[in-house]
Amino acid sequence: MAESRWLLDEQGRILEAPVQQIALGGAAASGRTCAEVVRGRDDRGAPVCARCPVLARLRQGAYTAETRLLAGATALRCTATATPSGAEVRLTTDLTPDGSEVLASLARAVDRMRDRTRLFETLRCFLDVLRRAAGMEAAELFLVDPGHEALVLTLHQGRDVAAFQERAVFRVGEGFPGIVAYDGAPLCTHDLPGDERYLREAVKRLGYRTFLSYPLHAPGGFVGTLDLASRDADVSDAAVTALMTTVAPVLAAAVFGVLSEISERALVEVVEALQGGDARAAQRRVLRLAEELSGADRVDVVASADGASPDPPGRCPGIATCPVLRGEPHGVGVAGLRCPMGVDGPARYCLPWRQGASVTGVQQVVLAGAPDPPTQYLAPLLWLQHRAGHVLGMAGDEAGQGRSRPERVAIRALGPFQVLLQGRPMDPRSLGRRKAWLLFKLLVAHRGHVLARDELAERLWPGDDPGAAVKRVHVLVSTLRKAIELDAQRPTVILSEGDGYTLAPLEPVDIDVVAFERLLDEAERSENGAAIRRYAEAFQLYRGDFMAEELYIDWFELDRGYYRERLTSALERCAALQEASGRHGDAVVSLRRLLQADPWHRPAYDELARLLLQRGDVGQAARVRERGERLFSDDA
Repeated sequence: MAESRWLLDEQGRILEAPVQQIALGGAAASGRTCAEVVRGRDDRGAPVCARCPVLARLRQGAYTAETRLLAGATALRCTATATPSGAEVRLTTDLTPDGSEVLASLARAVDRMRDRTRLFETLRCFLDVLRRAAGMEAAELFLVDPGHEALVLTLHQGRDVAAFQERAVFRVGEGFPGIVAYDGAPLCTHDLPGDERYLREAVKRLGYRTFLSYPLHAPGGFVGTLDLASRDADVSDAAVTALMTTVAPVLAAAVFGVLSEISERALVEVVEALQGGDARAAQRRVLRLAEELSGADRVDVVASADGASPDPPGRCPGIATCPVLRGEPHGVGVAGLRCPMGVDGPARYCLPWRQGASVTGVQQVVLAGAPDPPTQYLAPLLWLQHRAGHVLGMAGDEAGQGRSRPERVAIRALGPFQVLLQGRPMDPRSLGRRKAWLLFKLLVAHRGHVLARDELAERLWPGDDPGAAVKRVHVLVSTLRKAIELDAQRPTVILSEGDGYTLAPLEPVDIDVVAFERLLDEAERSENGAAIRRYAEAFQLYRGDFMAEELYIDWFELDRGYYRERLTSALERCAALQEASGRHGDAVVSLRRLLQADPWHRPAYDELARLLLQRGDVGQAARVRERGERLFSDDA
């Protein structure tokens, strides 16, 4: 392989040429534009460099772009990557990106994704690099909705866009993305036309043979799927799977981080407005964040559940039978970006507006133009409204009980550990000591119980001098109090008792595991709709297993198993109540979530298969039974 590398300024002039293995024009490159030096042509002889497609893509917001060209008789691949002051250009005779290029592109993408305004363009660029490195013709990213009910097509890169958009939303368990979401394992076929699990007939008719769907698992939970497609039936499974195995965990963590940040920003802004005593302002802030995320012309709550229109511009003529208000899948609110009621007008989404566990209205997102794919913004918007709706619902409950302000300290231990102070996420790096954060986790896990200093010292520094380790514990507690307490000298959250410390707050503290158990207890004492509503609120709190990021520390394993058992028992009863009340689709979702939490729950396979058969989903029912039989057969 031969290559040349250049650094360009903003006008496209070559500043440096540190690597030059390809002879191009025989003259010094520095100070000239790369177009003057390369003078590339396409395979029909037309000039390429004069209109430089790669630099044009960078000016449009891409962080990387590439094209192929001929320089003399030599076929080259030209790749440009954005830099703070211009671009880096690489010309190489290797016409396909290799694994190192994919990883370098992923690193740049992860860094740029921190800017939410570049999220979709950044992911699109990376998908294109991955697609070409894998030798595939199309790549897709599906994201899961926050309720883990459906997979939504967020990006497509490559050929035959219209065919792949034939179906943009898949319920968990249906189609390749839905099956991967359900099973948590990759799925690949080299006989797409004959595979009944693949549900987009237009793609089959175009001659595609190979399709790989790979799960995106982040420390905080399942995020979505990364899919690749090709007409070539002889694609190497081993090579593509190896590439995806390397890429998927990093991409999943980055996407989960962005979705969480979107949710947390909504949470912070809602809490700020609620602390000012203005619930309407809190709602408006959520709508403004949705506008920023989607670039929408307007975002409104256009109808409430009782048919009123709390926030004009108007009332939907089909509101009485609105499928969004009936709690049906949010995908029906897209329907080609037109309202399913057939109302004319600009491209829009109709999404459920939630306060707590209830759908209280319709959030209409009127888009500036039709995105590509049409569902591009759907999953991130749902994540944004999910967290904000939970806080708005709690605020409504508290207002009804005479309480107007959220607690100053909130602790999230179901899923990745998180502490919120006045609604703002606390950065553990601000403590300066990782073990201070770990100590706080221990206190949360043992809340209400005293942990002796010498016990904490032994857990945090096993084998060290006990006297010195106890002194370190005292320093860690002091560090935590300075960060969390209003007055570190008069603590109200982390208390001293005897020769130890305890999390036994004297002020109200919002702890998700406490609320989770309270809601489950209330649901177990209730029946029918009241029980289902309480279960739904509890399930929203369960973002993942207890202390999800500490899987390799056995201190939390007993609690993790306990909360998971409470979740699965609640899901089992909730599914039975939902079926009894005629909500069969909701019962299916509950049983799927039960099996995600506990794949060894044997009765759930039979119940899920039975409900799917009642719905007429014969293929899905057979796959559920097959999976259960295979699992327990292997165990035997």
